[in-house]
Amino acid sequence: MKEKFKKIASYMSILTVFLSIVVNVYASSYTTSYQFSVSVTGQTRYFDGTNISFTSRATSTPFIHSTNKTYSVALYRDKLIDDYIGSVTLYRDILGTAKWSNVWVWNYYVFLSKANDWVTLVDNNVVIKNY
Repeated sequence: MKEKFKKIASYMSILTVFLSIVVNVYASSYTTSYQFSVSVTGQTRYFDGTNISFTSRATSTPFIHSTNKTYSVALYRDKLIDDYIGSVTLYRDILGTAKWSNVWVWNYYVFLSKANDWVTLVDNNVVIKNY
């Protein structure tokens, strides 16, 4: 009986750890949108993992610029004096992902910017999450 109780207890602890990992993975996943002509600062969000990704298909409107094909995504840790984590260049009108690793559990936001070229970038299905 004692051995059976130990087995059940070990299975329960393994299940608890597994469920906490699953909950943490989904706890830091956000869907948002943006629209900007030169730059925009995203909403500050809490992330509880060590890696953050930003996935977007920035659609150009009213036209696709013939020479300016990229935009920049910078990640900042939201503090009294914000910490710059890094910047990634993504292509317009193509699904792209920016990734940052070895970040702390904290509040973060993205800053999007591009050339002032009379084009507005729009995406209503941006995913920012721990990976």
